Amino acid sequence: MPSSKDTFRLLVPRIKSSKLQLNSKFIDQNYNNSFNKLKQIENYVYHTDCRFEYILKYFGDNKEFKCGKCDNCLKMSESLSLDAVQFVNESILKAICHFKDGVSPVHIFTIMMGTSKSDIYQKLPFFGICASFKYSHIKSVFNQLLNNGYIYENKSKAKRIFVTNKGYASLIELRLITGEDESTPSDPDTDLELYFKLKNLREKIALKFTQPPYLICEDPVLVLLARLKPKTREEFLEVEGTNERMFNKIGEDVLSVINSVTIVSDEVKKKKIVIPSHLYPVYQMLKEGKTYKEIASTKNQSETTISMQIEEILGIDIALDVEPIITKERFRQIYHRYKEGFVELKDLKTKLGENFSYPEIRIFLARFKHSDSNVGKGGKLY
Repeated sequence: MPSSKDTFRLLVPRIKSSKLQLNSKFIDQNYNNSFNKLKQIENYVYHTDCRFEYILKYFGDNKEFKCGKCDNCLKMSESLSLDAVQFVNESILKAICHFKDGVSPVHIFTIMMGTSKSDIYQKLPFFGICASFKYSHIKSVFNQLLNNGYIYENKSKAKRIFVTNKGYASLIELRLITGEDESTPSDPDTDLELYFKLKNLREKIALKFTQPPYLICEDPVLVLLARLKPKTREEFLEVEGTNERMFNKIGEDVLSVINSVTIVSDEVKKKKIVIPSHLYPVYQMLKEGKTYKEIASTKNQSETTISMQIEEILGIDIALDVEPIITKERFRQIYHRYKEGFVELKDLKTKLGENFSYPEIRIFLARFKHSDSNVGKGGKLY
């Protein structure tokens, strides 16, 4: 008779209980094994240390390891203040930058924590600089730098760690290294914008050939290329430090970048704008049309700090359009009050109210501070 409940039908006769033989030892072993596996899963869920290390130990690898990526490792990193994380971040970048031929991750950690037995490492100025931090904290920050593209691992060089162009730019921006250390061109005849474009190009070529950037083209050669601007293969090879091997790897791409740069007039060349290297990242974002708020968010810095940097840039490039930096509408509103005679920072802020911030007013005033004195105070802007 059909039934609404689940049923089953035996295909062979049922074995009589008197003839049923069970291996109780095997059953017990199987039960205990299954119970232990379930217990391991439970332990994994409530584990408070590195989860990947737990998995490695489960499979018999008892080496100490911290992945820096699991929720527990990230919590360890989050337990540090932002200032502490930034300090470890900068310390690691600065240390890796010191080793022009790269350095292994293990050595970085022992140097940072001050546990290396090497006499050479112990003489480094940053030896033990992070001794007050846990290994897990340093490892976590290291992995974040790796994942965010500030450093990279060169597998063809025994997995040594190198600083990327992004990492170099960060160090320069934070003034942790000087322009001379990074071969940043100080010669006013060197096109700084072209120089950074060539450095970015070199970074991509280095990844393509899995080689450190300096083996593709050394910094002093990049400086010469940015200054001399060779347009042909013959002119490229005439630049000191270049050779056929270098041209075969990067030459065509370098010429393409150089030839794509707009040739400015002689008059503009005489008034050449030289942006300090520590301000160049902000300057580049301004040229891309970003607002000061977007730049502050990108650089993870306060709007006040960014506004002061923009004020300095406006003193160098007085032709820079300020409206997009604080948005056209807000620029007009500030200018309306400015025409009424409120020309001081505090006075303008009081008149404009809480809807306007000191940073954007500072940027606005910098526009007139470094431009024609006839503009403003009732003068026509539009």
